Amino acid sequence: MIYDEQGGRYLATVKQEGPYGRAVYLVESKDFNQWTRPKLMFHADGEDQLASRRRIAARLTDPRFAPLTINRPADYNTDVYNMPIYHYEGIYIGTPMFFNQSGPTPIGNSDGFHHVELVTSRDLVRWERVAGRAQFMGDDFVGHGAYDTTQFIPANRPVRHGNELWFYHSGAKTRFQPENVRTAPDGSKGYMSRPDSGAIYVSRLRLDGFVSLDADELEGVLLTRPMAVKGRRIFVNADVKAGGRLRAEICEPRGNQPLEGFTRERSTVITGDQIGTEVSWAGKNLGELAGQSVRLRLVFERAELYAFWVTD
Repeated sequence: MIYDEQGGRYLATVKQEGPYGRAVYLVESKDFNQWTRPKLMFHADGEDQLASRRRIAARLTDPRFAPLTINRPADYNTDVYNMPIYHYEGIYIGTPMFFNQSGPTPIGNSDGFHHVELVTSRDLVRWERVAGRAQFMGDDFVGHGAYDTTQFIPANRPVRHGNELWFYHSGAKTRFQPENVRTAPDGSKGYMSRPDSGAIYVSRLRLDGFVSLDADELEGVLLTRPMAVKGRRIFVNADVKAGGRLRAEICEPRGNQPLEGFTRERSTVITGDQIGTEVSWAGKNLGELAGQSVRLRLVFERAELYAFWVTD
C-alpha cells in the first residue's frame, strides 16, 4: 500500500486468483475510506511457467542454493506472490515477486522459492516486462549465514539515501521443512517456523540504476524518439570506464542528421562514474530549441548508460 503523489490517491495491490494461481489486483482510494473494486493488473503467463521450470532445474543441480524439500515436476507452477508498485521519475515501477513452486506440501501449501523481476507502466494498466524478464533480485547462496536463501519479499518502495536507492526486503532460510510440521489436538496439521529463520535486509543500488545500456570497445548508440524540448539543460547518469567516453548530439525529428552546432564533435566529453553530469555544446544552449521536436543521440564506448533528463 502506498500514497501515489503523481495521481493524488492511495494505491494497494492485493492477491486474488489469476490464470496461473495468485495474481495482482489493484484497488485505489482518494480518501483512504472508499475503495474501488479490485481490478486485475498483472499476472504470470505461459512464458513464466517455462522459465520457472528452467530455474527449478538449475536450482536442483546447483549445491550453492538451499535444497528443495518437495520436487514434483507435474505440479510445477509459477504465480505472483505479491507486487509492490511506486511512482519513479514519470513512470510506475513494479517489483513482482514470483513464487516458483516445486510441489505441494502435506499441510496444503507449496514448496519452492522466490525471485523478483522489474516491470514498468505509465497508466497502471499496461505493464511492460523489463530486460527480457531478467531477475532483478533473488535468493542468496547458503553456507555463509544468509537468511534470504528461499523467500525474498520486497517492501513497498526504495528509499533514497544520497546517490543510492535502498531496497528493504524480508528473507527466510527455508520454505518448508517436514520436521516443522506439528499436529494439533484436533488432528489438524500446521507449520511452526524454526527459530532464527528470517531477517530483514537492505540492498543498495546506484540512483537510477535499475537497468543500463552498455557498450564495450565498439561504439554504442542510443537514438530517442522525437520529443519536445522543455528545458535548457540536459544531464546523464552513466558509468564511463577507463578509456571510454560519452558524447551527445541533437538531431532532426525525422532522421539522423544532427542539428548545426549540436554535433558530437562539439559535445562535452563525459568520462568517469557520473550520477548526474551536464552535457553541453560549445557556444550552444539547449534552450535555443525550446518547443521544437528533436531526437537525442547518445554515443558512447566502454560505458554503462543509466538515465538522461532535461531540466531548466
